[in-house]
Amino acid sequence: MANWKPGGDSGFRRFLPTLSNHDRQALVWLGAVAFFVSFFVLQPALPTPLPLPPFVAVIDLNHADETTLVRLPGIGPALARRIVAYRNLHGPFSRLEALQRVKGIGPVLGAALRPYVRLSSPD
Repeated sequence: MANWKPGGDSGFRRFLPTLSNHDRQALVWLGAVAFFVSFFVLQPALPTPLPLPPFVAVIDLNHADETTLVRLPGIGPALARRIVAYRNLHGPFSRLEALQRVKGIGPVLGAALRPYVRLSSPD
């Protein structure tokens, strides 16, 4: 390294002319194979998405408890607690859009829940 200077010969240019054409082709193929293996074979596998919990029936939002609400896609324990607390404070949901007043539920999650929930009048 003592003789190295910027823009100087790195040694590879001195090595390359000593290779035959066959050796140069082999070197190119070896580089291509190394690239292929490192790029395609050694890449970590993409994580598989977790399956959604199974649904037995459509859930009634006005009667469901926290345990039942957690079975809905996108609803965790904290959000289930907020839904029950909102329902206890404000009364039963009259429209599905009213669910979006619960903190953490927006239009996208509300639309995703539509096939899995129904609203009934409280008894």
